[in-house]
Amino acid sequence: GQIQDTKGNISEVKSASLNIEQAPRKAIVSLGWSKAEIPSSTEGYSVYDAATGITRFQSQAAITESRHIYDTLGELLGTAVPSTNSVVMISSAALKGAVTGDDSGVYPDEYLWHNSAMGANAIKSESITFTVPAGNYKVRIFTNTIWAQRVIPNEALSYKAVTDTDETAFALPTSGVQNNTANLTEPVTVTVGENGMLRIDFGVGKAGTYYYAPLNIIEIEEG
Repeated sequence: GQIQDTKGNISEVKSASLNIEQAPRKAIVSLGWSKAEIPSSTEGYSVYDAATGITRFQSQAAITESRHIYDTLGELLGTAVPSTNSVVMISSAALKGAVTGDDSGVYPDEYLWHNSAMGANAIKSESITFTVPAGNYKVRIFTNTIWAQRVIPNEALSYKAVTDTDETAFALPTSGVQNNTANLTEPVTVTVGENGMLRIDFGVGKAGTYYYAPLNIIEIEEG
């Protein structure tokens, strides 16, 4: 490069090198989309939202069908299969996530609103099982519901990231899962083996009282 002053004097040529590092791949997966919103005829039972980089995951189809999971640039990162259909969260407005009304939350309101959930009065969980390339990943989740029948204490719920070699619990934000429009969990780091298995377990971790464990968003980042 060269520079020129106001009088037209030009400097000698100078050069330098720049190292440009590619950002790690990341997938943002939004759960709880119905068959009316994403028909089962849709390839991969999911839709990539180019405006946000988010994969919309259809939660009502057969559990044997894998969903396509896209990274934030729209490239296929892997697949995922739910352990059960999440119809309850789609059919009951009282269980949806809280919204801001102006898209000022951590995600746009439509993603705050959609979720899946595990409800029980005993220790029980459901899961989403991903198949992704082997390697290290940082995973975090977003949990949000307007369910108001009773306060849901964090210690009554259980969220884990599981691989062949790791089982790591997510620490929920102190704000809890009810009316949570702004807070994700801190990321946990896991190692995915050659079989590509990464499972997210979510459910009730304490017996005796009926609670719902919502799960709206799963973020999976390489590195």
